Amino acid sequence: MYASCRRITIVRLVVASAVLEIFVYTNGTMKIRTGNLKETAEVARQFLKEVVIARKSRGAVVVGLSGNLGAGKTAFAKACAKAMDIRETVMSPTFVLERVYRIPAKNFTAKRFDHFIHIDAYRLSGREELAHLGWSDIVKNKRNLIFVEWPEIVKKAMPKDMITVRFKHIDEKTREVSINGKLKFQNVR
Repeated sequence: MYASCRRITIVRLVVASAVLEIFVYTNGTMKIRTGNLKETAEVARQFLKEVVIARKSRGAVVVGLSGNLGAGKTAFAKACAKAMDIRETVMSPTFVLERVYRIPAKNFTAKRFDHFIHIDAYRLSGREELAHLGWSDIVKNKRNLIFVEWPEIVKKAMPKDMITVRFKHIDEKTREVSINGKLKFQNVR
């Protein structure tokens, strides 16, 4: 995927004592390696800033989280929820399929979103089952921020402007996070 793309920018993100390099490619993909949950949490926080500030959408903003089991999808969703000041315990929705959280009004994401909706499509067999969760209604509401784990299972139901975040397990501590969605992390500090 990256062989045909030229790297155009390297952004450095300082997290505690580590410096994360964000490689931005000409096709709009960003690639970041994280070595612990603190680094993943900082990537999640910056990701949310970009989604809130830069993403324009007629309906909900949908983020597809892809990767093997244990690659970091749920950890990223939890980090995003924490960055949104969601106080409830955020757990994988694998067995309940969907969890809906109210975003506190004081959080920076609340100017754009009311709800964080976390869906796990792993146990679904296709878009028909996603419809039973009220998908057509929640995806129309522009005040919803929706994270879908395993979006490839319900690919036909996903909007064309879905932001895709892929997680790759490198070793016990290291994950590679690839983000495709024309985000620029311009607001990194």
